[in-house]
Amino acid sequence: MIGTITVVTGMGGNQPGWNAPPGGPGPQYNQPYYPPPPQQPYPQPQYPQQPQYPQQQQYPQQQQPYYPSPGPQQAPPSGPPPGQPYPAQRFQQPLPPSSGQPIVIPVGGKLAAHMTGRTLTISPEGFAHHDKKGGFQLGWSELRRIVISRAYHQDRGKLIAPKIWRIRVIMDVADPGFPQRHPEIAGLQGKYGGTGPGSYGLPLGPANNNVDPLAQALAMYGAQVFGGVIDEGRIIGLDYA
Repeated sequence: MIGTITVVTGMGGNQPGWNAPPGGPGPQYNQPYYPPPPQQPYPQPQYPQQPQYPQQQQYPQQQQPYYPSPGPQQAPPSGPPPGQPYPAQRFQQPLPPSSGQPIVIPVGGKLAAHMTGRTLTISPEGFAHHDKKGGFQLGWSELRRIVISRAYHQDRGKLIAPKIWRIRVIMDVADPGFPQRHPEIAGLQGKYGGTGPGSYGLPLGPANNNVDPLAQALAMYGAQVFGGVIDEGRIIGLDYA
């Protein structure tokens, strides 16, 4: 139970309100004193104790290797290494529809007037060459491989120097009896790009414009033995034969 404390002072005191004039406000009494209730501690929520994880092992910092910045990129050199022949490239031009008719390609040009009147004939039966002196005709079964060889000469000492081309057809035979059957081409054996007794080279002069139609015709009718076009690149001391 809370008690009440009353304090009364003397009548003659100087406290305001006690000697109030008549008709004025009554005497002022002190208010009762209520002691404040004791402070209760706020209950704190209890959380489960977190597990203690081991500290991660600190590894010593590794020294990073130094890589120098690459210099300007250079284009790879064109062509094969010195002394190595160019590999035969398969002809990739679209082929015309095959009708079974022989394809006749004239051989000649302004730089090879002595070669005018020559023709190449490519047919389902084989490969043939004709000129004013005669010619020859070979069946596909007699050949192991036939390729076109292309090289050029260019005078680098001149400001404007066109490429002068040299085109050859190289034929590798399939059997040792070939020379007896075709003595008419004995003069081409081992020459003009031929690599030995079983290889024959046929020079076509500087007519580079004949390479595409000739390759198309060989790919159409002689695909089983056609080895593509061999680009020999620039050579020194070029002769048209």
